[in-house]
Amino acid sequence: MNSTRKLMALAVSMAFAGSAAAQPGPSTGAGDSPRGTASPSITAPTGGVSPASSATHELKATRLSKLRGVNIYDNNAKKIGEVADVVIDPATGRILHTIVSIGGVMGIGDKEHAVPTKQLRVFSRSADDAVPVKVELSGGSQSLPRAEKLDKDSPYLLGSRLVGLDINDGGGKEIGEVEDLVLDLQAGEAKYALVDFVDSWGGDDKLFAIPVAELKRNRDSRNLVLNVTKESLAQRPSMDEARLDKMDLSAQPWMQAAGGAAGASPAGAPSTAGSGGSAGSMPAGGSDAGSSTATGSRTPPSAGPGGTPPAGSAGGSQPAAGAK
Repeated sequence: MNSTRKLMALAVSMAFAGSAAAQPGPSTGAGDSPRGTASPSITAPTGGVSPASSATHELKATRLSKLRGVNIYDNNAKKIGEVADVVIDPATGRILHTIVSIGGVMGIGDKEHAVPTKQLRVFSRSADDAVPVKVELSGGSQSLPRAEKLDKDSPYLLGSRLVGLDINDGGGKEIGEVEDLVLDLQAGEAKYALVDFVDSWGGDDKLFAIPVAELKRNRDSRNLVLNVTKESLAQRPSMDEARLDKMDLSAQPWMQAAGGAAGASPAGAPSTAGSGGSAGSMPAGGSDAGSSTATGSRTPPSAGPGGTPPAGSAGGSQPAAGAK
């Protein structure tokens, strides 16, 4: 009897011991090391080299679509904002100033300021890359004038508003659309519009370089007029759109030959583009000052020494035209 009880107790003890051994220990979590082993080290990704620090090739010309949104840095390599737009005179292609967005968080609370074009230097990663990744601003940003919204009757336009406009021929027939603008910030000019013509005129995936000054605005400003024939268009410079990101635009023969109307200032217009003028010297987009022209656009008052309007005129302390 006693031996039977001993055998039963031994069997129960062995069964309990086997059950305990089969149970898993406490979970250490997904990916954790088992108890008693060293946990493998995890290295966070570095994110690669900063585009700003790797940008060493200065671009003499760039496209507006690629410039907008690029970060701007001061002389101490501190990010201060980004490029928002440019204000141009579509009659000549002259850039009045570049609009930069400074401050704010994720586009909220930022302020737009007007920067003379010659205070900006644009860089890409290498000579084989034409896409800007960094803009440097010479001088401080504290004294830059605010940029305000352009008046609807202003003769000037935001570059981004020119892009996307339809182009008609002299007979009113739509023949193309402005795809982009080629900018020379150091010269203070939007030298060319890159135009996508309808297939029967230009062919697929080909853009033509048309001087901005040749594109005339309609009175309603909803489209542009270009006096060109299909035969003469074949003599204009063109390029494959897919190659633009690698193309040195400043080295193209048609860019080097550009000048004349593109760089000329209209009579009576303030010559502030590209200058290092002080705050408040930029022309205001909504100024009522100036004389009427035959086309209905207004000419701002002539600038005095240093880019400021002459005594007695409005606009000396007015903010510059902006993107908002």
